This record gives sequence, structure tokens and C-alpha cells, in this order.
Amino acid sequence: MPLTWQAHLDGRIDSYRIGLIAAAADKLCDPESVMRLDHQAAGYASRHTPSQLEGLAPPVRRPGRA
Repeated sequence: MPLTWQAHLDGRIDSYRIGLIAAAADKLCDPESVMRLDHQAAGYASRHTPSQLEGLAPPVRRPGRA
């Protein structure tokens, strides 16, 4: 997840949030979903608390998919 990692290197998200995002990515089966998560996660993580990140994976899944 290069965009998310770059956000971490830039100091926009901390290592704890990186772990939460990685846990969300592990729940996704479709590479397209992981890519979509990478594009959305850094901005979302920089504006939300860690507890709000815990449910990150479901909102970025394509509607109609489990």
C-alpha cells in the first residue's frame, strides 16, 4: 500500500494507524479493494481517531460484495 506508506513517511499518519489500516487490508480478498483502500485510507486516517479506523474495511468494499 504505497500511498498509505508514503503518508506515514510524510508524518500524516502514525504507526498505530498504519497497523489498523494493514489489519483492514488483510480482511480484503480482492486486489482492487486493497488498491481502493490504499487510495482512501491515508486521508481518512489523518482526520479520524484510531477507534474510527477499526471499521475501515467495510466502507471501501464495492456495494453488493461481502
